[in-house]
Amino acid sequence: MPGISRRKSRELAVMLIYSRDRLDDSNEMEHFIHPDSHQGKGVDEFANELVEIAWNNLVVIDEMIQKNLKNWKQNRISPVLNSILRISIGEILFYQKTDGKVILNEAIELCKSLVGEQATKICNGVLHAVWSATNHQIDI
Repeated sequence: MPGISRRKSRELAVMLIYSRDRLDDSNEMEHFIHPDSHQGKGVDEFANELVEIAWNNLVVIDEMIQKNLKNWKQNRISPVLNSILRISIGEILFYQKTDGKVILNEAIELCKSLVGEQATKICNGVLHAVWSATNHQIDI
């Protein structure tokens, strides 16, 4: 999949991290996402990097999600929305090569297409809070 857009890469990353939540065996997911594995061949490099970042920092990312959800529990939001938040927060906190506003806009567009318009307020609220809190600490 070389040459696919960053938006498509982010969408793929959301699908992969969503799949990770549905797999019982973490070794199975390792096989799934790594480019040198049979099933992982062709996985976009950027998507793979976003998944690795989210996976390796899941505890911190989930704490940020829960901290910034207003009147919601993380386990009560859509699993796809949760995956979008995980990938986006991972990119904001740990990738640091993309402007935060771009990440927020991309996440909102993914949210509209994968979850629905009603979820964009939650997505925007959580991501804006995370980005604002880290904007002074991280050069985005």
